[in-house]
Amino acid sequence: MTEFLKQWLLGLCMTALFCAVIFALVPKSSMKKSMSLACTAAITAAIFLPFANSSVNLNLDDSIEDADFNKLQSDAAYNLSAALSDEITEKIDILLTKNGYNDSEINILTGQEDSGLITVKRVDIRLADSKKVDELTQTKLYELLGDNVIIIFS
Repeated sequence: MTEFLKQWLLGLCMTALFCAVIFALVPKSSMKKSMSLACTAAITAAIFLPFANSSVNLNLDDSIEDADFNKLQSDAAYNLSAALSDEITEKIDILLTKNGYNDSEINILTGQEDSGLITVKRVDIRLADSKKVDELTQTKLYELLGDNVIIIFS
C-alpha cells in the first residue's frame, strides 16, 4: 500500500514538474492556452488513472486487522457514551442547581442499539437532604430527557 502511494506521488510530481517546464518554455500565445489544457489533462490523468487500474489492490484489511478494528470501534462507542453521559449530567446538574437542588448525585445508564445509536436507558438522581422534586423541576427533567426512565431518590 505504501509503495503504491509512493509511486503515485512520484508520478504526480513528475507530471507537474514536466508541465511546469513546458509551460515556462512556451511563448505567450494561443499555443500557451493549448499547453495549459494539455497539462491540466495530464495532471488529472496522473491523479486518477492509477486508481482506475484494475491490477491495483487497495485492500485495507491488510493495514487494520479485524480485532484491531473491533477494539477501535468499541473504544469509540465507549468514548461517545461517556461524552453523552457527561453532557446530560451537566445539563441535569445545572437544571437542579437553578431550582435549588444542590449536591445531587446523577447516574446515567447508556446503551448501544443494534444500529449503533447510543441512547440513554435510565437516569438515577439522588437528591441531598431528603428533598422532594417540585412539579416544575420534574416537568423540565422530562422535557430534557424525553421518555427515558427517570428515578429520583430523596
